[in-house]
Amino acid sequence: MNDTVYNNDFINHLNQLKYHHSEDDKYTLDNLCKNCILSRSQLHRKVKDETGLSVSIYIRKIRLNKVIELLRDTDSNISEISYLSGFASSQCLSKN
Repeated sequence: MNDTVYNNDFINHLNQLKYHHSEDDKYTLDNLCKNCILSRSQLHRKVKDETGLSVSIYIRKIRLNKVIELLRDTDSNISEISYLSGFASSQCLSKN
């Protein structure tokens, strides 16, 4: 497999990460590693290369962007927004 195809596949997996982590607090790095067929260290290296961020910071950024979108575009309360953006609770959101 050439690098271009692999990079496109990886970018597709990053987009999956955006979707799953913005809506499912139970989607884990292990799920992503399995989907990408990468070890955790390979995943961390690849995400860092593609985004400039660690995986955990990238995930937090995805979720916070979802929070901003929901605050701007809906009348949902903070508890609902926390849940819809992948945070386990509004307390978890407030820590971020």
